[in-house]
Amino acid sequence: MATWWIDYSAKRLAAATIKATAVGPSGEHPSGVIRYIDAPANLRTKHTDKAEYDDLVRSGLAMQAMYFENGYDDPHGGFAGGQANARRALAGAQWLGFNGVILFCCDRWFNDPAHPPTVTAREWQNYLDGAVSILGRGRTGAYGFADAIDAARGHVDFFVQCGSRSAVRDFVNGWQDNNVQPRVGGISTDRVLILKPFTTAAPSGDGSTPSTATRKVTELMERRTIDVSKNTTAVRLLLSGSDTAAIIIRPRIDGSGVAANPVWLGNIFAWGSNKAGIGHNPKLEPGFDPKVTTHRRYALPGAVWADLEYSSNEPFEIDIVG
Repeated sequence: MATWWIDYSAKRLAAATIKATAVGPSGEHPSGVIRYIDAPANLRTKHTDKAEYDDLVRSGLAMQAMYFENGYDDPHGGFAGGQANARRALAGAQWLGFNGVILFCCDRWFNDPAHPPTVTAREWQNYLDGAVSILGRGRTGAYGFADAIDAARGHVDFFVQCGSRSAVRDFVNGWQDNNVQPRVGGISTDRVLILKPFTTAAPSGDGSTPSTATRKVTELMERRTIDVSKNTTAVRLLLSGSDTAAIIIRPRIDGSGVAANPVWLGNIFAWGSNKAGIGHNPKLEPGFDPKVTTHRRYALPGAVWADLEYSSNEPFEIDIVG
C-alpha cells in the first residue's frame, strides 16, 4: 500500500485521532505528519507546540519534515529573509527537539496574478540559499508547485511538490494532493503521498550527486558556558573540521522563547586544518543581525577552530556540533 502522511494548520490534533482516520484512496491511514514550525515566541494556531509534537512522536507517527511559512511573499525576502526565517525555524526545532528537515515554502506559482508582485526564480533561490546558510544543506528543503521545485533543485535536496500529480518530478520526496482534503478531527487536512523518505536526498541536477545520498546528521561535541563581557571580546572554539561543523549561539531564553539579555556578535573568524581561513564570517553576509535573542546556528564547514567576537550582560552557552 502507498504511504500517506497529512499536513494541517486549522488546529492541533491528537495522534490517536490521526492514526484512527483513513486518508488514502485505498483506505490507508496516515503513518506520518508534516506540521508547521516557528520560534516559541511566534506560535499561532497553525504551528505545532511541544505538547502536540511530543504526542505525535510518542505515537510512532513519522516526523521527518516540517514546513516554515509566513505567507505568499516569503521568497521576496531573498537571502536575508531566508536567514531570518531559518533562525526562527531553528529556534523552534531546538525547543521541540526536532532534528529533521525544514521545508521553506513558495506557496504560489511564480507568475500569480492573484498575488502580485511576481516571484522570480532568482529570488526564490536566494531565499533558499539564505536558509541553507543557517541550517545547512542536510536540513533544508522546499515546498511549491512545479516551477518552484525546478528552480530549487541544486539549492536544496528535499522537496514536497503540490499541484498536478502528472507534473510531479521524479526526485521529490512527497506530493501534496490538492484535489482531496480528508477530514481529520473535524478539520480539513492535506494528504501527502510519500515517494522517498526525507532521509534520502534528491539528485542536485548538476550531475555530481547520486540519487540515494543520505542526509548527514550533526552531533553535539561540546556545550560551553561563555562568561559575561560588557566589552567586545573574543573566545576561541575548537571544532571538528567536518563538513557539518557548526556552532549554535544559545542566549538564555525565557518562556516566550526570547532572551531578555541578548548576545551581541561581531566577527567569526574560522580556520581549517591547513591554517587557512575558510570564510563563512556572518558579519560579512547581507542582512547580518548582531543581536541574538533566540538560538542561532552558524555553519562553519571544514573549520577546526574559530575565534568568535561577542559582548553580553549575561552568561550564555555555545553548542559546538559536527
